[in-house]
Amino acid sequence: GRAGRAARRLVVGAPPQARHVAHRGRAGPGVAPAQTDRQRFAVVQGRDGVLYGTTFNGGAFGAGTLFRARIAGQVTVLRSFDPSGEGGHPTARLTQGHDDALYGTTMWGGAGGAGTAFRASTGGALSILHVFEVNTTGRYPSGALLEIDDGAFYGTAVRGGPYGPGTIFRVNGGGGAQLLHAFAPGVG
Repeated sequence: GRAGRAARRLVVGAPPQARHVAHRGRAGPGVAPAQTDRQRFAVVQGRDGVLYGTTFNGGAFGAGTLFRARIAGQVTVLRSFDPSGEGGHPTARLTQGHDDALYGTTMWGGAGGAGTAFRASTGGALSILHVFEVNTTGRYPSGALLEIDDGAFYGTAVRGGPYGPGTIFRVNGGGGAQLLHAFAPGVG
């Protein structure tokens, strides 16, 4: 379909770190993320008709990028993730919020090394909403954030929390996060 053709055209103009991954993936309905064991690539179509996405690796710091891609193939890297403060290695599709900003997570980095939740404008300006803490909100957030009617974003971390096996968390659109559930070993 149209999304699959767009994804194939996108590969031609994609940054090298994205092109390396995208040509190995399958473009499914709605331009699904493609991944290998070392790099990941995911796009979402914004309300402006432009594709936005992240790469797991690459960029100025080797910790991934945030990019914009026109359906015709023009790709612009909007930001290189700096793992020391912003976090690095985003692993999930971005979510466009009701405010048109892009929301996502990085799996590593930030002050404690456990990942971050961020808000980015469609021009690339980035603000950190939350720095994950291993023993509270979790470690290694993964999966796309889900925005619901309360204006907050919900997600999961695959490790950490008070018991270790991961968490469900809530990130406020203006910053800060709360632990909603901590998984216990063998219990869930």
